[in-house]
Parts: sequence; structure tokens; C-alpha cells
Amino acid sequence: MIAIFVGNLVNLGDALIALRQATYLRARGHKVVILPHEGVSNELQNEFSSLGVKVLSIRNNPIRAMLLCFRAHLILGGGHMIREQVSVFWLLFCTLAFAASRAFGHRTLVAGVGATPVSSCLKKFLFRVMLVLSSTVYVRDPNSENMLKNLAPFCKTKIHLGGDMAYLGGSLKGRDTEGVCAISPAVDKSENRTVDFDEILNVLNKLKSEGLKRIILIPHDLRDDFDVLACQEIKNFLVGKIDVQIDICEVSTVSTGLIPAYESASWVITSRLHGLILSSLFGKQVFYTDRSAKKLKYFADFFGYISAKNYAYNTPDNVDAATALDGVLTSLSKVAKRTVAGF
Repeated sequence: MIAIFVGNLVNLGDALIALRQATYLRARGHKVVILPHEGVSNELQNEFSSLGVKVLSIRNNPIRAMLLCFRAHLILGGGHMIREQVSVFWLLFCTLAFAASRAFGHRTLVAGVGATPVSSCLKKFLFRVMLVLSSTVYVRDPNSENMLKNLAPFCKTKIHLGGDMAYLGGSLKGRDTEGVCAISPAVDKSENRTVDFDEILNVLNKLKSEGLKRIILIPHDLRDDFDVLACQEIKNFLVGKIDVQIDICEVSTVSTGLIPAYESASWVITSRLHGLILSSLFGKQVFYTDRSAKKLKYFADFFGYISAKNYAYNTPDNVDAATALDGVLTSLSKVAKRTVAGF
């Protein structure tokens, strides 16, 4: 059995990672349990249940979740899971679970995580203990690799650059709806991420000459004061400035909500890493916003995706993404598979 610690599933980007991992590992014959910190909606519970995957909230069922970890291999990740904003309860639980799993002879893996600096002494200590207890550590980008090696220099030999776990299983097939542009904002006060209104409008004005007919706004984080509010603010900003239909997608699941929304688009403007990654899985043309560039640029450069600012001012960033798309996706999928090859 494999238990996967994931981020907050109210963020559908984290739910996408969990779904892709669970689907891949189930296909290899493993029983899989997803362990989010918080409880999840009935819609997401049903989505995972339909795949034969159980979801068990750590906060709501801490004893059951810990007893399960005694009997399971553990995976932490992917997603942005090593950072200051995580709760002490969650971090302590995961560290104790890693210790218990190792004590009973199981494998513990950190897989495809993003990492940013941690300031709390207690959290630094717990993360270091978890890294010591990990069989292997894979991070999703070079900045995360450097951060973890600085956090735990005694673990350098087990920390490796991997990839994002959403690439497990390779590309997705689908058709777009001609003339549709999807926009997925990222609003997170803890990371000082807000909406790039003018960048979005400048890209849309250029897309009008390429046949833009409709705009769809896709919230990833379903909390009211995160992406749902941001989508409404973008719609209010665009009304009267661009003469096309504007709709906010009502998404509550991954396979019947988030994925079809991206599948329907011809172009994607995103501040969300997993908006970019899901778009790349479908082979979409992507423009990433400037305020999210630090987080997205590493993956954007794989595909030659253009920043919204550079596209708006006719200064393309680098190569034509379409020429190398299949090869890049194959490579990223192989890296993700290698990360979980020990299971």
C-alpha cells in the first residue's frame, strides 16, 4: 500500500497531482490512499472513490491516518509542500509518520516537491528530520534543490532534481474549441501574488486579431478569497474593454471540471504552475504572467512558452514551443516515472 501526503485539495492543482499519481500507481497494481491535511468536498471524494482510491483527512482522522502509515510506503508530494506556511500539526504528523513507516521497513519518498525558505526554527528542525528519514528526495526545480541542500546539507547526496508529478502518465489528448482563451489567476497573499490585469488585457487584445471569440476564467483554488474572487475581479475589469463573451467556469473536480476547461481552450493565460503544466499536457499555447514568472519560468522554458508581457510587446522569449513539445513531454514523463520507480 502507498499513502500519499498531498497539499490542500481545495486547490485543484494539488488535486490534479494527487489524481495523476494515484492513477499511475493504481495501474501498476498498488493500493493507494490520499492523505490531505484538510477534509475534501463530496465531489472530490467521489472522483477518487471512482478510481478505487480512498481519501483520508489527517486533521479529521489523525489516529486512523497514523495507523495506516504504519502499514504503508509513504510519498510526500508533489506540490509546494516545503515552505514556511505549513501548519506545525501537519508537519509534525508527517515527520512522525515517516519515522513509523521506516521503523516498519517501508520506503519513504519526497517526490516532485517545490521548496521555498523556512524561517521557523521548529519547522526547519522537523523538515530536516523528515529529509533524514526519506529514502530519496526529488524536487521539481533547481531553486527547490538549492534550498533543500542549504536547509539540510548533510542530506545532499539524496536530494535530486526531478520533475513535477503531474507529468506522470504523459500527455493528454483532446480538442480545443476554436477561439477560446482560458485565464487562470493565482492569488495568494502569503506569497504576495495578485492579478496582472493589464498584462492579461494586452494579451487578449492581440489575440483578437488571431480569432479570439470567448474568454473562460478558471479558478484553481476554490476558497472564496483566492481564485474565485480573482476570476470575478478579472471579469469585472474586462467587461467594456474587450468585446467577447466572458464566462467563469464552475469547477469542483479535476477530471470533469478542471481538465475539460483547459481542453476547450486554444490559448491559456496563467499565473498557476499547474495551469501551465496542464496546458502543456494538451499542447496548448501558453502565456505566463510576469508576477508568477519566478515560479513558472523553469517549466515554461522547457516548452518555449512566452511571457504575457513579452508577447504583448512583440518580444518573444525563445523557441517555438510546438516543434519540441512531444519530446519535452516524453522527457518530463520519464523523469516523473523514475521518481516513483522504487514502488
